[in-house]
Amino acid sequence: MLLLALFVLNERRAQQPIMPLRLFASRERSGAYAARILFLGAMMGFWFFITQFLQGVYGYSPLAAGVAFLPMTLANFAVAVAVPRLTHRFGNGLLLAGGLTVTLLGMFWLSRLSAATPYLTGIALPMVLIGIGQGATLAPLTAAGHLRRRGRRRRCRLRAPNVAHQLGGSLGLGILVVHARAAAHLCAPSGIAHFSAVAAGLGGDDAGMPMPADGYRSAGLSEVASRAPTLIASPNV
Repeated sequence: MLLLALFVLNERRAQQPIMPLRLFASRERSGAYAARILFLGAMMGFWFFITQFLQGVYGYSPLAAGVAFLPMTLANFAVAVAVPRLTHRFGNGLLLAGGLTVTLLGMFWLSRLSAATPYLTGIALPMVLIGIGQGATLAPLTAAGHLRRRGRRRRCRLRAPNVAHQLGGSLGLGILVVHARAAAHLCAPSGIAHFSAVAAGLGGDDAGMPMPADGYRSAGLSEVASRAPTLIASPNV
């Protein structure tokens, strides 16, 4: 954040800035950039934590975890193909609002997930909603960020959504990992201990560590959170 603030300060003083701050004079364009940062922050956390949940809690292999995202991919593709027709019928703003609402519903449904929840009702169906929402959201956000400009400022305008995309993903994932790690230690220390014993080959109940009420959910999410900083820092990820 400090480097980002220094960059903005430098752009204000530069005679030929890389990112002219006048691009953000438009409320619609600035709103599209901010919404893209927030949306990608949420989506990056979704992709990261659900992948770890599928492998660490459901026991899926890396290949099976990738295939498990297929419902979202198919829904996203189907809606993205239909976006031009939907935009013509409903308009860019209404389509964007609808896409964000559907994504929010999918995320809320997914928040009820536990290790005892079946894949179909706990992950696959929420993924369909998230895929529909993502397919209906990204294109209108891009269009809103590409308001007409000419010359050099037009080239900057075309690059700005990509900057917001990358910035939102990195900031969102970092914030969610830190928050999840802290919440795991505060709310479910026994879950971390249980999974540590399992990882060491001691077994769960055989190691004399009973699971708490709702323990599978607590342990699974705690393990995902506790491993997150290591996974991000690993060069193999």
